[in-house]
Order: sequence, then C-alpha cells, then structure tokens
Amino acid sequence: MSKTEDVQHKIRILIVNDVWDHAQKWLINRTPVWRKFETGVFGKGHSAMDWFVFNAYIESVKHNKQTSIDVYDSITTRVITPLSALSI
Repeated sequence: MSKTEDVQHKIRILIVNDVWDHAQKWLINRTPVWRKFETGVFGKGHSAMDWFVFNAYIESVKHNKQTSIDVYDSITTRVITPLSALSI
C-alpha cells in the first residue's frame, strides 16, 4: 500500500467512525453567562455570538482584566480579507 493509499484509508476510517455528541449534553453544561443572558440576546447578530464577544470585552475593561481576544488576535483575524483582496 502506497503512502497516499494509506492516508486515504485512515481518512475513510476517521469519517466512518465520526460520532457527534448529542446537543442536550452541551445545552445542559452552558456557562453561567449563557444561562443568564440567553433569552434576551438572540437575534443580535451571528446567533448572539457578537453580543457575547462585546460583552466579554466590556466586562474585561470594567474589571481591569485582560481581554479574551488580544490586539494580535484581532489584527490576525481582520487582515485576511484585505490581504486576500490585494492578492487578486
């Protein structure tokens, strides 16, 4: 069996054995922030994820703590689109 065939075989095994968790398991173990605000934030953009990111930033600033996304992460995620546009 060649290396390529071996890799393809391993990928097929991974796909066949892929098992999804039941959503209920994750819904029960939501963080306190989700439980506290889940009814009022849905429909606020990206299924409320925008709100949670903004809320985490505001709470970090209010309590003088490190933000969950630092400036380097922010730049890294924001630079992809403009650089892709320039490369065309």
